[in-house]
Amino acid sequence: MRITEHERNTIIEAVKSTDPDARVWLFGSRVDDNKKGGDIAVLSESIRKDVMKEIQVRRYICDRIGEQKIDIVTSKDGKEAIFQLAMFYFMDKGSIKLLKENLDSVNLSLKRLLYSWEICNKIGLKENYSEEDFVEYEAMTSRYTRTTDMLINKVLRSLDASLSIQELLLMLQIIRKNAALQMLKICVI
Repeated sequence: MRITEHERNTIIEAVKSTDPDARVWLFGSRVDDNKKGGDIAVLSESIRKDVMKEIQVRRYICDRIGEQKIDIVTSKDGKEAIFQLAMFYFMDKGSIKLLKENLDSVNLSLKRLLYSWEICNKIGLKENYSEEDFVEYEAMTSRYTRTTDMLINKVLRSLDASLSIQELLLMLQIIRKNAALQMLKICVI
């Protein structure tokens, strides 16, 4: 994301100053770290949508970060075509890419966990374990812990609480199609 922490906080403060319950996203070229320049494109969902409030938000931002081109798209309910198009762009370029990267990491971790599980399954349950057996079980529990940590701290955080129902449903469709969670069902039996 090509905005500073100060700019990010200012944008959030500006939108929340008109509606504390509003939800805010950055979209457009500033989301892509590989691009240069571009205006600041802000997407907000607020029940208090009105043109004067958008002007107020724009002025608040410019007073704090300097004059620049700022596009603001606001929706009361997310049903306007321009809002849905902007949301699709946001989801396609930002969150979905991050979610896919995180799911790929979990997938790799699950493959390693399954490998350890197969070894431990061959060892089985018995009265006495050798030192090598303990090492294998320790490796499996370590991989299980790492995998669940990745699932919680990466994948589920990708499904941040700030997501709208539409975004959440889109991400859940992606997850459902991902083999990593199918493998997880096998491991958690």
